[in-house]
Amino acid sequence: MTLLENSSNSKASRSLGLGWATFMARVTFYLLCALISFGLVAGVIIIPTFVERSDTSPEFSWSAFAYILTVLGLMVVVVLSLPGLLVGLWNLVRGKWRESWPLVTFFGPFSVVVGFEIVSHLVFLQCDLTPYVCEPYYDYDAGKISGTISGQWHLLHHSLVAALLLGLYWLVLRKWLPKILK
Repeated sequence: MTLLENSSNSKASRSLGLGWATFMARVTFYLLCALISFGLVAGVIIIPTFVERSDTSPEFSWSAFAYILTVLGLMVVVVLSLPGLLVGLWNLVRGKWRESWPLVTFFGPFSVVVGFEIVSHLVFLQCDLTPYVCEPYYDYDAGKISGTISGQWHLLHHSLVAALLLGLYWLVLRKWLPKILK
């Protein structure tokens, strides 16, 4: 029996509108899938077509546009998953542990967004191991040459980490909340 089946018959779950929470969780999951897919596809397309632009050039940057569009979409996903956080916390405060499953529908998308923005810079691609994706620069504080991910690879390296976390979120939903995926 799944978490959703355990909590869907109680009076509290009907009064809190968990049908609506399930719908919002479904919308945020599929929007998250679309955004990460867009990031992966755009990242792959940007790699061979990337043109380095100077800081003084007024040219439009497709890589920056795709990255900003993805980040804005991820912000919308977090906002749309906030009702799951509120309903889940409300059930936790009232001591209804089995009915707090909407917390999963907030922390899943939130972890994907954190992975997209923060974890990708912490664990992905060391410039010593993959120098072809890095732009070298002299780190005056460390007194050595370091590197950062070039704009050509930037969106793809963010999207790959987010895709891994999205896969984990999908596995959690598939195991404990399969009605959201239908």
